[in-house]
Amino acid sequence: MLGYTTSFDAVDRSIFGQYDISKHMNITYSRSYDMSKDPKDWYGLEYKISF
Repeated sequence: MLGYTTSFDAVDRSIFGQYDISKHMNITYSRSYDMSKDPKDWYGLEYKISF
């Protein structure tokens, strides 16, 4: 999955991607932009369970 988000005033925005490794696990990446010049990169590993 790929996506793009922005705030109502268009100051903050980000792009993100998510890839399913298995039924219960995925990896994520996000790059956020705000008033500063340097973007912030986020990486994640998510484990999903259901009840």
